Parts: sequence; C-alpha cells; structure tokens
Amino acid sequence: ARQVDQRISRVPGVVDDFDGIVYSNPNTLVRLRPYAGSRVGFTTESFASAAQAGLNGRVVTTVPNLPVEIPVRIRYDVPWNQRASVLDAMPIVAPNGSTYTLGSLADVIQAGPSTELNEENLRPLIRVTANVSGRDLGSTIADIKGALATLQLPPGYDITYGGRYALQQQSFQEFGMAIGTAILLVFVTMVFEFRNFRIPLVIISSVPLSLFGVTIALRLSHIPLNVSSFMGLILLVGGVVKNGILLFDEVDKHRRHGLSVEAQMIEAGRTRMRAIVMTTLTSLLGVVPLAIGVGAGSEMQKPLAVATIGGLMFSTLFTLLLMPVFYASSRTLYRFDLLEERPVSSDGAALIREAGHS
Repeated sequence: ARQVDQRISRVPGVVDDFDGIVYSNPNTLVRLRPYAGSRVGFTTESFASAAQAGLNGRVVTTVPNLPVEIPVRIRYDVPWNQRASVLDAMPIVAPNGSTYTLGSLADVIQAGPSTELNEENLRPLIRVTANVSGRDLGSTIADIKGALATLQLPPGYDITYGGRYALQQQSFQEFGMAIGTAILLVFVTMVFEFRNFRIPLVIISSVPLSLFGVTIALRLSHIPLNVSSFMGLILLVGGVVKNGILLFDEVDKHRRHGLSVEAQMIEAGRTRMRAIVMTTLTSLLGVVPLAIGVGAGSEMQKPLAVATIGGLMFSTLFTLLLMPVFYASSRTLYRFDLLEERPVSSDGAALIREAGHS
C-alpha cells in the first residue's frame, strides 16, 4: 500500500493521497489464568465483568433531573489512564467474597498499536485513496495506471480502481447502451417510413461521423468527456437524424417521379437546405447560453451544450455534402429495398390498360 501511494503521489493532479493504513490505539490485554481464576470462582465472562467494573465503574442508580436522568457511577479511586503496573495492583472482588489484585489472577500485557483490517466479499483489502485537482479524471487515471504498471505485486494481490472512476465507467456503459437503443429505434422507425433499408442506413451513417464534431468541440473548449457530454450525444442522435429525414423525404418524392440520382439529390438539396440550416441554427442558438456558462450550475450543463453544438455543426455538413455521396454509392453497389415504388411511363400505362381491356 505504501509503494502504491508513493507512486501515485508523483502523478500530476493527485492530491490528498492516503495509503489506507489505519493504526488503532495501543491495547492492553488482560488474560485470566485458568487455574487461578477457577480457584476463586471466576469464569471468563464474570472476570471480564468484574474487571470492567473495576476500570470503568458500575451505574448503581440515577438522579432525576428533567428532562433527563443523571446516572450515578461507582468505581475505584484509580486514574483513568492506567499503566500496566497500576493495573496489576487494581483490586478486584472475586465471587467467593475475597479481594485480590488483578495481577494475581491475570497476566496484564501491554500490546502495541494494530492496523485495521477491511474485507469486501470475504477478501481482505486496503483502500489507497486520493483526490484529483487541476486535471480531468480520465487522464489522471491513465497516468496512475502507467505508474503502477511496473509494480510487482505479491501472489494473490491485485489492484482494482473504484470510487468516482468506477462510477464514471459504469455511467459510460449505461449511456452507450442508451445511445445504441436510440439509434436502433430511430432506424426501425425510418425503415417503416421509407420502406427500404438504404435510406435509413445512409441517414444513420451520419451519427458516428458527427462524433468528430463532438471530439473537436470538447478538445477546443478543454472539456473532458464525462456524463454530461454523453447526454449531449443522446440528444445529438435526434438532431442528426432529423436533418437526414428532411433531405431524404424530398429525395424519395423525386425518386418516385423517375428522376436520376443526381437530379434527385440536387433538387432535394435546393428545396430542403434552407429548412435544414434554419432548424440547425435554432437548435445551436438555444444551447449557446449553456455553452457560455451563464448562471449557477452552468458547469454541469456546459459539456452537454458544447457536445451538442459541435455534433450539430458537423452533422449538418455531412448531411448536405456526404449523405448524397453515400446514397449515390449505395444505389450502384447494392440494393436493400423492401418495397420500392417504381415510376411507370405513360406508354407503359397505356399498354397495361389495353391489356386489361383485351
């Protein structure tokens, strides 16, 4: 524990480190001699009770003093901080009615200080603790792991990281599952809306790409990735998908009219770019006060706002520039349509009608 504490104390940002070794006060052991105790009628329990009465006294009555009662304790006229030599001469009344000294019936042993033993799941452990100041938790833990990587532990010993770091990792896992569930639900909804897999896959592809914007925004603002910024990622899923739905809803309409892929994307971009830009700007401006950090408690909400701003800015560029490229590439590489309406020319419709009349 001391070696671990010495190593982590050298890591920048680590303050208030403690090796976890707690010493208790020095103890005095009073061990009854079996033959001497049984000869005068003492058992282990009765001897412990008599010795405790001699040291601390015994409450014999109380004096009423409303609203509480004052206990009256009778004890020997001995100092509270007894030494071993004083305890040897302390009188003690045996069950046979005779009075003996404590040293004649028991061995008084002055023991040194002992350390506290802690267990968790029936395994002994020592908690080496520290606080973090002036740095983010993730980079500090990374440096601590590097400092302890070369430490040779005895057989059966291992190092487990807990506290705020363990809670942070658990929160990241839970938020990761929440983000995955949100993406899945949004994808299934778009499949039913567009009646194919191709357009939902193209739209969903912009979600991981928007993480570049989140990373850059957090890096420029010197904000670490934490629980609040993860909440911003969940909110970002809806905003990113919204832009794609606005664009490809218009693309789907032009596709049904038989336009080429290039014409579909150009017409959809010309029609929906204004709506995409305006909705993105309103979302960005709505969280700007949180990103600036105005008001009490703003530090907790600032990572959420910064992550949302960075993700929405990049996702808008991806929606207008890269999504059309992905869509055009998917048209030529593979098909995922479940039910795709195909445009029918007027000549083809006339032939169908004539075949029906015949």
